[in-house]
Amino acid sequence: MTEKINAEYVAKNLPECTKFASLIRDQFGDDTKMIWAKENGHELGKQSSNGERVQRVSDIDLTPMRTAKELREDGRRGK
Repeated sequence: MTEKINAEYVAKNLPECTKFASLIRDQFGDDTKMIWAKENGHELGKQSSNGERVQRVSDIDLTPMRTAKELREDGRRGK
């Protein structure tokens, strides 16, 4: 029997892709869509074939950046 592909399936089998998609939606709005995802041997959607660049999530540094306020405070402390 084939598993039904729904939000629960995607969250369970592609957890990093799910986290990334959530971060992108938070920043750019709900109209943003992930058109292709591949993780843990699961693949959804279709990889672009029209010359668009495909970015691997594993190659992206998702470390939160410091806010402007934190940068100013660090500057005052000489960090």
